[in-house]
Amino acid sequence: MMLNYLIWLMGGFFVLEPPSNLEESGCLNAPSVQQEKGSAIPPEPTSTTSLYAEESKPELDFVEESQMQRAKLLAEYQEFLPTAARLLMMQEADSRIAPLCHSCWLGAHKHQPLHWAEAWDEMKGYFVHHDISMLMPESLGIPLGHDGNQCPYATTPLLMTLVDVGGVHATRVTFCGCPDHLSKWHQLFHAGLLPATVKDPQSAFTLNLLRQWDLFNLQSKITVYQFMLSLRQLTDNVFTGNVPDLYKQFLFVTRIWPWIQMEKRIGSLYGDGMTECFPHCPKDNVMNFCPACPDADVNMEDGHIHSSRITIDGNMKTGNKPRKMIPMMCLYLTVKVTCNHLNVANGASRSKFKNLHVIGMVNVHCDHYMVGSSVDIIGAERFATVDFALELFHEARPFKGKQPDKLISYDYACGLTPNISDRFHQYHLTQALIIDNAQWIIPLCHVHNHIEGCNYLYSYLYKSSTGHFYGESAEAPWDTFNQLGSSVMQMSAGHCIDTLINHYNGWNWRKTVGIVRQVLKDLDYAKVQYS
Repeated sequence: MMLNYLIWLMGGFFVLEPPSNLEESGCLNAPSVQQEKGSAIPPEPTSTTSLYAEESKPELDFVEESQMQRAKLLAEYQEFLPTAARLLMMQEADSRIAPLCHSCWLGAHKHQPLHWAEAWDEMKGYFVHHDISMLMPESLGIPLGHDGNQCPYATTPLLMTLVDVGGVHATRVTFCGCPDHLSKWHQLFHAGLLPATVKDPQSAFTLNLLRQWDLFNLQSKITVYQFMLSLRQLTDNVFTGNVPDLYKQFLFVTRIWPWIQMEKRIGSLYGDGMTECFPHCPKDNVMNFCPACPDADVNMEDGHIHSSRITIDGNMKTGNKPRKMIPMMCLYLTVKVTCNHLNVANGASRSKFKNLHVIGMVNVHCDHYMVGSSVDIIGAERFATVDFALELFHEARPFKGKQPDKLISYDYACGLTPNISDRFHQYHLTQALIIDNAQWIIPLCHVHNHIEGCNYLYSYLYKSSTGHFYGESAEAPWDTFNQLGSSVMQMSAGHCIDTLINHYNGWNWRKTVGIVRQVLKDLDYAKVQYS
């Protein structure tokens, strides 16, 4: 049976010995498009201007879409839908595909071994998925260690499972066997593959896939199971059950990848890294610092009055079940509070938390919406949990010199603050001075639900030198982090913490890169509102 090979690369098709009769191959009409023949690599750009620079952005089809405009767009597209379906089907073959000989075609893809090859099946009448290595002789495989060239001392081809953004590949791989060769793990990593194990790896994942997974997980909160299932369906959407399931291997690798990224980003690979820029910060800290908060020798000048504002809030959506059930009822706080309009300590339903070891998180944020610390809630949102979160926040970013004015917002400040100075002097002595000099407020949207006295004592409207600070910034991220609840509930304690830290850092990074644009946007809005 004559096989004709087709590969899709960079938006163009390349075929070996294309079918002479397209009608017999099942395609009656060729699409009316022009293909670039014989070119597998697009031309180099003639300009170094960034594609995303303001002056080089292409115009958008529409910015704001009304219901009437959407109906008009759908009506315009309706007559093109049958044509689009036919053109999609005709992508299976094209008489104007540029032919390449077998050896030239394989040679052109020695640096792209995970592109799918489409082999024409005369019996089935359509192209069939094939790994590139399966088109080579059985004695050969994808070579490692020699920049895509075969090693003269290459090992026997090893059939490995490699996962890329295009799907799951069963690929034959040959390792370098030179006298000074690196280990299999090193050879795979140099080729852009992260093995699932260190010794005798049988599966590996491309770095491009891991970068894509990291972004997808941070933005859409897709789980490892769903992501791997989509890759298996992308490989074969009919016989998906025949595609190897690497869920457990990928789950393990996705725990390692964020920490590899952190090691690179915090600068630990270049000496002391961030410690050289921020010598007063703890060594080996992986937190993404807020660039706008007051920091001595960074963004503060002498002679100015500086203020640091932080918010505290608890949330019960990211609970975690223990591996062994532990009775937790003894840990619930039973102290009655004087402010009966917001009974945080005793108002939560205990029945829905009876099987959880960790029922939620207490997070401390700066007023720029960046997470500074996070502490597990064990049993209930107790004062000890909030105190510990405050201590971690200040320890992670110690201040050199005179402390700026501190304004702290918490929705239960009326119950937390009466004895907080005594608790910090007894249990958190290093941070006691900061707490003694801090002002406390209740967020503006919460204080109206308290008794009348709390409004006068804890509303920012009655505090001196506070500016306009409504104190609700800790509420904003919960809508994003709550989507992790179903994922982290069944994780081990360590995996749960790793996942949350990765998402906190991802959130902080998005705020870091967007803070300038947001400030300019707020400034323009203020000019319109108050001019």
